[in-house]
Amino acid sequence: MMMPEMDGSAETGLNVGALDDILKPVDPAIVKARVQNHIAL
Repeated sequence: MMMPEMDGSAETGLNVGALDDILKPVDPAIVKARVQNHIAL
């Protein structure tokens, strides 16, 4: 979920409850690994 009113920093997102932060440009292999990690939680 994107939050346009936020300053866009990963730290801010994590502090307000995000579990992860994916930066652009997206690397499909990194996204896949992160999704698998979250599913395993």
